[in-house]
Amino acid sequence: MAQNSTNRLISLEQYKQDILLAYRLKETVVSSDSALFSDIDNGYRKQLFPDYDYTAYFNKLISQVLPEQPVEFRDNFGLYFIIWQEKSDTALEYHFIGPYLYQLPFILDDPESYHHFAESKHIPEEGRNQVIGYFSQITVVQDMSVWKTLTALFFSTYFNKTITIPTIDYDNRTGTPLLVNSASKEGEAVNYKAIEARYLTEKKMMDAITRGDTAAALRYHHEFMGFSLETRGSSEISSAKMYIIAANTSMRKAVEAAQVHPLYIDQVSGQLHVEIENAQSMAMLNHINTDMIRRYCTLVQTYSRSSFSPVIRDCLNYIDFHFQEPISLQYLAEKFSVTKNHLSSQFHKEVKQTITEYINTTRVRQALYLLSTTALSMENIAEQCGFSDSNYFARTFKKIQGLPPHQYRKSLRNQPK
Repeated sequence: MAQNSTNRLISLEQYKQDILLAYRLKETVVSSDSALFSDIDNGYRKQLFPDYDYTAYFNKLISQVLPEQPVEFRDNFGLYFIIWQEKSDTALEYHFIGPYLYQLPFILDDPESYHHFAESKHIPEEGRNQVIGYFSQITVVQDMSVWKTLTALFFSTYFNKTITIPTIDYDNRTGTPLLVNSASKEGEAVNYKAIEARYLTEKKMMDAITRGDTAAALRYHHEFMGFSLETRGSSEISSAKMYIIAANTSMRKAVEAAQVHPLYIDQVSGQLHVEIENAQSMAMLNHINTDMIRRYCTLVQTYSRSSFSPVIRDCLNYIDFHFQEPISLQYLAEKFSVTKNHLSSQFHKEVKQTITEYINTTRVRQALYLLSTTALSMENIAEQCGFSDSNYFARTFKKIQGLPPHQYRKSLRNQPK
């Protein structure tokens, strides 16, 4: 630690306390010869397992903490801590900030997920209320990038050098028992069970994406990230990129199962691929990972055709990709070999709009984009959106949006920057 003056030390200490207060976190100081290791997690494990070996847990947490190099550690319960060491006059001390989470615990409102969680951690049945109560009061750090910036800035100033805080995962693949003297299992059996649970969780996540259920997909994603994954790349970032690219492929297939047109999927998938390749930090990759779930679920919510009959699905896709062209009920009926009356009736029954209403809504949606992102004239926008007449475009736009297109554009310009 390189401190130049008492004033600087006081200001840094105040800065740290301000961060802890803002995030409702505590700092615990434990020396290597202390018997108070249970203070690290507020005695959580001791409540669940009276014979829990905190010494082994403590040694696991500090195993990769080097002088003047704080680490973020994610333990086997998914709890995060920032850990660093200090030398006192009598012993080596370890400082712990936490525990905290980056996402709401998936186990709080999903009995099935809790069951798998408790089983994998050997938690007794009577411990459910303790577990849920404990996780409910843990701080959830929503703004990961801000948090990482604040802590890196503090430690860079504290140690008087540029600090990057690596994130280290507890190795769940070893089958390390949580209970002292608990019944041992063959490593192979433990690994097999963990792998089976991991793939089951992944399948639930993909099923949720196919339904467009963002909350459930994120919950299962959080559960999935609780499993340690073998390193496949040459570094933490390259390994993470490989997993996210693989997840992107799996999510594409999940969205395809919802009958979303491949063109929409390709647009999102291509954008994500570029973002993954350009990511330079684990924080960026973690953000992409959860954002990817939200974007694919939004695709399903907006463009899924799974609830429509084949002919209506074909009509919707055709309108979406040919809205610039002249389209009519007569044209669509002939194209898809059905009668006008049948198509009109079936379309209204399934879509809750007439074909003309859907065509106009689709064209106005494109007009909204052009009005907000270009300086094109109303005549050009009308033409690019498939309206043959700019006056008809203005009337249709006002009917759907409540104000004429030129006023809509003006309202965007008047919005505060």
